[in-house]
Amino acid sequence: MEHQSKKLNEGFVAGSCGRCYEIRCKTGVILNGDGVTPSSIYDGYYLPRFVHNLRDPEGRPWPGKPDEYKELKYTQCREDVESIFITIIDSCPCVYIGGRKQASCCGPLPHFDLSFWAFNKLAHPLYGNMMMEYRPVGCVTREPLYTGKPYISGTIYGDRPGAGWGWGSYGEKESVLFAQHEGLYQSTATCLILTPGGGLGFYCRGCEKEGFQPLKNKHSLEFWIRPRYTEIESLGGNVMDLGVYLSQMHDLEYSKTGAFTIPSKFCNFKVPLASHTPLGKSGEWLMFRLPFSDFRCKGELKLSGVNRIVFENDGEHKNVEFCLDEVRII
Repeated sequence: MEHQSKKLNEGFVAGSCGRCYEIRCKTGVILNGDGVTPSSIYDGYYLPRFVHNLRDPEGRPWPGKPDEYKELKYTQCREDVESIFITIIDSCPCVYIGGRKQASCCGPLPHFDLSFWAFNKLAHPLYGNMMMEYRPVGCVTREPLYTGKPYISGTIYGDRPGAGWGWGSYGEKESVLFAQHEGLYQSTATCLILTPGGGLGFYCRGCEKEGFQPLKNKHSLEFWIRPRYTEIESLGGNVMDLGVYLSQMHDLEYSKTGAFTIPSKFCNFKVPLASHTPLGKSGEWLMFRLPFSDFRCKGELKLSGVNRIVFENDGEHKNVEFCLDEVRII
């Protein structure tokens, strides 16, 4: 379902994953992505053109819309729900693989893609899209954040991805974003089984831009890690087989030839955990602090331009099963 907000906050996209927002529906005509032109019922697929008698999960009928807007998309908000709280978990690409364009994700208006159930709390799901108002809030406190520009947290993962940070894995046999009671002091951790060459990456979208840059003037990456053995194939693996590297990754770009390019840059050195001694221990948990100077970020990619931190299995033959918690930039 599509949801468009009223105005663009500077840097809305940069570091969007992991942020939390309070949002509310705004009754009225739906605007196109330019924020000016009203959206016609003939733009894209508009279900109320064909069906009017569908009820929502609570049995409530579609409220309809005023006659003067019969040719335009229009949404009547619920009156009994003022707002809801959401966490951004991924980004909406302007252009998909294969070249298909989704105009509502191309801006300049920000775009929230809510679940069916979240939309249903604010308006009848038959509408399919709505205008809305939003503000950033603390993910735990739900109190408004008045930070000027969007905030990129120095905590990359602590019970959940920090504000501004996304999470993704490759070459994994299993990955769990929220492994409850598996973390340090029985908190939540992220736990994975990585095959040789597989990795876990934390990515802050667009945060290499001036005004964000969470690694700028910082000195170390600190984290807690422990082995985890839930399958026999992992018994020979070792968390010390992991290496950590820093890079700058960009969104997919669609070229004039129709081919996607992913221009990435890398710091000069991948740091093996085996090259460092743990600085702390709690049960099976080990605390590492990797100085950023060890990654030798200079030349093509300086530390201020890093937007991705990756833990990769450098072992040749064994899976590595582990949990991570309290991943921080210090």
